[in-house]
Amino acid sequence: MRRNGSPLSVASWEEPRARLVALGASLHHRRKAMRMSQAAAAAGAGIDRAYVSTIEAGQRNPTIGVLWMLAVALDVPLAVIVQDAEERLRLHAKAPKPC
Repeated sequence: MRRNGSPLSVASWEEPRARLVALGASLHHRRKAMRMSQAAAAAGAGIDRAYVSTIEAGQRNPTIGVLWMLAVALDVPLAVIVQDAEERLRLHAKAPKPC
C-alpha cells in the first residue's frame, strides 16, 4: 500500500525506470529526426555528450533544467518531448506481456 492508502500496482517498482527509458527514447527519436549527433545536442544544451547518451539510454534522471536545454537544442517544446514519452509509456502498458 502507498502512504495515501492506494494499492501498489504489480509493476510499480518498474515505473520510475520505465519513465526514464520512455523519456530517453523520446529525446533519442527527436534528435535522430533532426539528424543531430549526441555531441551537437550536448553542445547546444551545454552538457557533456556522455550525459546525453546516458539520458537517452534511460540510465539518468535529468533535471528539468537539463531537459529544457535539450529541448531548446532540439528545437522542440519540452511539452512535446514529455507528451511523446507519455505516449510511449501508454503503448508499452498496452503491449502484451510475456507469460
